[in-house]
Amino acid sequence: MSHELRHHLEWRANVAALEAYDWAAEQNFARRDGERFDPAFYQSGEQVAPGVYKVDDDVFLEWDGGRGTGDGYEVQWHGRRYRVAAGADARPPLFLVLEGLLTPPAGEAVLVIPRRPSLFDIWRRASAEQRAAPVEALPG
Repeated sequence: MSHELRHHLEWRANVAALEAYDWAAEQNFARRDGERFDPAFYQSGEQVAPGVYKVDDDVFLEWDGGRGTGDGYEVQWHGRRYRVAAGADARPPLFLVLEGLLTPPAGEAVLVIPRRPSLFDIWRRASAEQRAAPVEALPG
C-alpha cells in the first residue's frame, strides 16, 4: 500500500524516482533469472554510498578501476578486504556474485565491473555476463 501511495505522490509531484527503481527491480529479476538485462540498471537503485547501490535485497559494488588484474579484484565489504576471483577470461561488463563473505547481505552482493562508455554504445546494446565468484578474506 505504501509503495502505491508513493507512486501516486511522486506522480503528482512529477518525480520519476520510483518508476526508475521499479525498472531497476525488473532488470534485477531478469539478471537473477539468467535473462538479458541492461548492464547499468543497478544505478537506478538506491545509492547507499559512493559506488554502492541497492536494488531490493541485492547490493551492487561498482568497481572503481582500483586494484585488479585480469584474474581478480580487491574489494572492501563491511570493513574487511577481499580478493575476488574472476578468471583470466573476464571481460566487462561483468557481474560477479560474491560467495563466501563473512557478513553477506540479505540478498546477493555483486561486484560490477562496468565497461567504459564508448561512442559505439549508440549503435550497440551491451550484454553483461554474470558468474559466481568466490572471495578470499585478506589480512588487515
